[in-house]
Amino acid sequence: MPQSPRVAWTSLAVIAAALQSAPASATPTPAATFATAGPAAAAPELPFTKGRIADGTTKSAVCSACHGPNGNSVNPEWPRLAGQSAVYIAEQLRLFRAAVRTNPVMQPLAATLS
Repeated sequence: MPQSPRVAWTSLAVIAAALQSAPASATPTPAATFATAGPAAAAPELPFTKGRIADGTTKSAVCSACHGPNGNSVNPEWPRLAGQSAVYIAEQLRLFRAAVRTNPVMQPLAATLS
């Protein structure tokens, strides 16, 4: 899985910290902002560990069996996941796990995911 979602969330946290530290009534120039800003707040620790990444690699093999190793299913009955956002896929899995979306194949598989 690409690492870009992690970079994006880290960047958002840094941007949010910078915006929150700016005075509400002032609109400084970009140069003044950089000159007066203190050190950027540390990005929040992401819950990625080697164990969780290895676990995800194992679990994604189950997904690949139907949806293809790159998210391009060879069977037209199974949706293509390539090109879908990570947020969309996570939400659909959450809906299957909560039985809001029903599918006899996906519900038990989603139930095993955290």
